[in-house]
Amino acid sequence: MSYFTSGKRVAGWVFAVCILFYVWTWHAVTLARQAKRPFTVSDDIGFNHFVSGSDPYGSAFQIYAPAQFSPNGELLAVLTARGRLDVSQVEESLRFYRTQDIETFLDRSDQSQPPTPVWATSRLAKKEGIYDYRWLSDSSGVALLEQTQKESHQQIVLADLRKKTTEVLVKDAGSWGDSFDIEDREHYVYVGVGEAQRKEAERSIEREREAERRASIRVFTGSVWDLVLPEVPGAVDRFLSDKKRLWIVARGKRTEVKNNGTVLGVSDFNSSTLALAPDGQSLVTKLPVKDMPQSWERLYPPPYSTAPYNEMHAGGSVSQYAWIDLKTGSAQSLTDAPLSGDAGWQDGGSPSWSSDGQSVLLPGTFVKSQDGTPARPCIAVVDVATNRSSCMERLRGHKEGGIEFEEGYHYIFAARFAAGDRNLVEIYSTDRDGAQWPTEYRRTGKGNWEVG
Repeated sequence: MSYFTSGKRVAGWVFAVCILFYVWTWHAVTLARQAKRPFTVSDDIGFNHFVSGSDPYGSAFQIYAPAQFSPNGELLAVLTARGRLDVSQVEESLRFYRTQDIETFLDRSDQSQPPTPVWATSRLAKKEGIYDYRWLSDSSGVALLEQTQKESHQQIVLADLRKKTTEVLVKDAGSWGDSFDIEDREHYVYVGVGEAQRKEAERSIEREREAERRASIRVFTGSVWDLVLPEVPGAVDRFLSDKKRLWIVARGKRTEVKNNGTVLGVSDFNSSTLALAPDGQSLVTKLPVKDMPQSWERLYPPPYSTAPYNEMHAGGSVSQYAWIDLKTGSAQSLTDAPLSGDAGWQDGGSPSWSSDGQSVLLPGTFVKSQDGTPARPCIAVVDVATNRSSCMERLRGHKEGGIEFEEGYHYIFAARFAAGDRNLVEIYSTDRDGAQWPTEYRRTGKGNWEVG
């Protein structure tokens, strides 16, 4: 999203994080000075910190902005977490602020109190469990993907800003790593299984465990973690991994997405990448390429010949961005080319739609060159009506040997249409020193992209 002040664009969530970090840090330091006591371990545990999309064991499978502007730019949602020693649990809080209140606070340095949220909602759990959250397109609320108390699966919760209430939209929304996307409370997509299937799986797993406990000799054939930590949640998810499906909710009605009568399973698409079109009728995701064309190895080379993670060879595992018609389940490639990460280049961010549903932004893909020469990956925009792709910014990588970087290298971790405008894109990057900044691109009348 974007935000305007004094006629200048301020960088989306980077700006928001800086504001809130300043506000809360300033407020905490002020209280500490007033109390005139040292900062303790208890203070550290209870200190609010931003939450930004990682799994329960700390290896981030997806990153989202802990502070996000609403589509209309009038509100800011901020997700934080802190320890609660009084109940020995983690408290995650979602707060909604008016952007005007934040701007007013910053403009008046003599104010002693930070802005007050228009609404805040919290959850208590044994550990952090909110993996992702998205604004509804009409700015009326936020949908959160969170781990349930059973810890064996996820659920989607709607935080309704108008009613100031929360409710569970989906009780079973897949497991760790699975994603979702939403337009409004009656139109969304997610990965999951039926409740009856999950209950049967849980009973089956429990029967297996009981048989193992009674057996005099146990034959072990699984992961070492199943032996060392037999009660770690995940057995049910592994049991159900081949039963997870892609579900669509349209006008409140839930159905499985099928292609020629066959349901789409998790092996048919990338369950961590789901971008729902504004009309709720189509989806952009990553699809595996079953038979990679031999020409791709020449057309889409790695940054250097010995680059690790390069799958552009016979037998390699390659994917591409594709568009799925949710009514028929039919899929169509958007670029007819692999992802940048498949050839050992950087690959960050998620695809997104323009608000009019006419364009799709793909962060990290190859686009075939017109003259058939080897191409460099880029951030691309695909116009849906014509299926025409245009490169916005070419990606840079390592030099030969993988130690030195190309001149001007920066890691791109997010890209999105600014305020949903298909002719305006914001790209968020970080350099090798960790400095972050946004770059704005505008589409010219000739269809090219220029830094604006």
